[in-house]
Amino acid sequence: MNQDSIISLRDSIIIDLASYYKCDLTDKIPLIKEAIHNNTIITFLYYSNKGDTKRIVEPYYLTFRWSAWYLFGYCLDRNDFRLFKLNRLWELSDTGTKYIVRNIPEDKKNLNECFTDELQVEILFDERVKYRLIDEYGVNCYTLTDSGKLLFQRSFTNKDFLVSWVLGFGDMAEVVSPPKIREEIGQIVEKLQRTYHPSDT
Repeated sequence: MNQDSIISLRDSIIIDLASYYKCDLTDKIPLIKEAIHNNTIITFLYYSNKGDTKRIVEPYYLTFRWSAWYLFGYCLDRNDFRLFKLNRLWELSDTGTKYIVRNIPEDKKNLNECFTDELQVEILFDERVKYRLIDEYGVNCYTLTDSGKLLFQRSFTNKDFLVSWVLGFGDMAEVVSPPKIREEIGQIVEKLQRTYHPSDT
C-alpha cells in the first residue's frame, strides 16, 4: 500500500486514493484545496466526450459523488460554473493569480442538479452478475423476473458511460429499452464480430 496515497481520518477510517494513473488523486486534491483556500486560479487539461480542452478555472469546492471526485468551479473559458471529474483532469497547475469569490446562483448551488437523470433504461442481467449490481447500486437495484433474470431499471446521465458499462457484462446483460440504446449496442457487437471473426462475415 502506497503511503503517499493514503488519507487517514482519525486513524479509524483509511481511504486509499491510489489509482493506476501515473499521477494519483492525492497529488491533485492538496493542490486544489490550497488553491481554494488561497482563492487562486488553476489551469488544467480536461478530457471529455467533446474533446481535449485547456481550462482556466476559479476553484470553489471538491466533492465526492458517484464513486468519483469532482471539482466545482467557475470556468473562465465557458463563463459559467462547471463540474469537472478529477480523473479526467491533468497537467494541473496553480497560477498564483488571485480571484474575487463570486456569488453562486441558487440554481448552481445544488450540485445534484449536475447529476440530473435523463436516460431511463431497463436491462436484463444474468443472475451470475448479481454481486456486481449490488456492489455498484445496492441490494434493491433489481427485481427478480419469472425467468430468473434480474430486471434493472435506472436513469443515467451519460449515454457513453451507460453503453460501455453494459458492454462490460458481455452476454450476461441485455438492454430491453430504450430501443435506441439496444440498437446502438447491437451495432457495436456486430462490429466486434467482424473484427474478431472476419471469416464469418
